[in-house]
Amino acid sequence: MNDFPRWKYVLVAVLLLLGILYGVPNLFPQQPALQITANRGATVDEALKEKAQGVLEKGKIPYQRIELTGEHVVVRFNGVDDQTKASDALRGDLGDSYIVALNLASTV
Repeated sequence: MNDFPRWKYVLVAVLLLLGILYGVPNLFPQQPALQITANRGATVDEALKEKAQGVLEKGKIPYQRIELTGEHVVVRFNGVDDQTKASDALRGDLGDSYIVALNLASTV
């Protein structure tokens, strides 16, 4: 009944599982974000997070959430338009003490 040896069926099954595992990260799209890091002796702390939140609320720029992770602050957005508006607003308000970079954050 079986035309092929059992090890070939097992090999096909293992390769199929590895292919599915390799493709799973594509199910979670990346999200537009801004990453704020310190420059020239500035510090990244809770005050910077609150300042960024205040700038976004003052400019009425919608954001999803703000995270303080070690050496940088990450602000997540729903769309690229909000991301670019926030980037312009934060760069103008924070000045040269901080680097505001466009980024894509993982949603995993």
